[in-house]
Amino acid sequence: MNVIEKALIYRQNKLSKTQLHIKKHRIPEGKYIWLCSLWNETEPEKSEITLYDYKAVRDMWSQQNKKPMLSKRQMTLFNSIYERHQRVDMR
Repeated sequence: MNVIEKALIYRQNKLSKTQLHIKKHRIPEGKYIWLCSLWNETEPEKSEITLYDYKAVRDMWSQQNKKPMLSKRQMTLFNSIYERHQRVDMR
């Protein structure tokens, strides 16, 4: 294996590590859609999610579309919102 091939393999491995790191700091689309489905536009008082949580999730989603990844604190907040509503939901 020559030097160019080694450099190419090293570069591909580094990219995949970077992509995995970025993926870890992004909201999965399925979780976002599910959390948004808990909000009731017509009767907000009957929603299964609070307005604060709904707005936080929606804002994080829009920020994610502008930036490559969210901060660790944002992901912690998103995961706590998701887990809180996941435990309650027994569909």
